[in-house]
Amino acid sequence: MPAGNPSLPTFVSLMLMITTFMIVLTSISLHENTRMRALITGVRDTFALTSGEGAASAEAQSKTLGAVANGFRQAIPLTEVETASGGNRLILTMPISSAIDTTAETATIEFERGLQAMAAALEKRPADLRYELELRFSDGAVASTYAGILATAASAGGIVPAQLFVGTGPGAPETLSLLVRLDPQVAPTTSGSGAP
Repeated sequence: MPAGNPSLPTFVSLMLMITTFMIVLTSISLHENTRMRALITGVRDTFALTSGEGAASAEAQSKTLGAVANGFRQAIPLTEVETASGGNRLILTMPISSAIDTTAETATIEFERGLQAMAAALEKRPADLRYELELRFSDGAVASTYAGILATAASAGGIVPAQLFVGTGPGAPETLSLLVRLDPQVAPTTSGSGAP
C-alpha cells in the first residue's frame, strides 16, 4: 500500500471494473448489430424480387415518375421537382396560389390540368406498380380550409380516391407538396386444395 495515498488502490480497482464493464457492453452491442444485420438481410432476401425483375421495376418506376413530373410541370411551370432516395418517390412542390384560387375557393385550372396529366401518366404504369399520392400542406389552417377542394379536384382529374391522402407536412410557408410514391404490387398467392 502506498504511504502517500491509501485510497489509490481502491480508485484503480474501480477504474478497472468500469473499463471491463464498458468492454463487455461494447462487445454485446457489436454482437447485436451483427445479428440485426443478418436478420435484415435475411428478410430482404426472402421478400426481394429477382434481380431482373427488380431492375425492370426500378426502370418502370423511374419512367413513370419522369412522365408524372414532366406532365405536371407543363401545367404548372413553378413546380419544383425532387426525387427522394430509393427512386420510387417524387415530390412536387409549388406555391399554394398556383393550386388554389382563394377568391373562388376552387382549384386552379392549371392545377386541374396538372392532375389530369399526372393521372394520364399513372395510367400508363405497369400493372404490377401501385401508386399513392399525398397532398401535403405546410399550414394546418390552410389544409383544413382547402384540403377537400383539392381532394375533389384530384378525384375528378382521375386520381383514385383510395390512393389519395391529404395532410400537413414540413415545408416553406404558402407551399403545397404532392408526394407520388410507386411500389411493386405483390400478387396474391393461391393456396392449393391438397392436404396441409
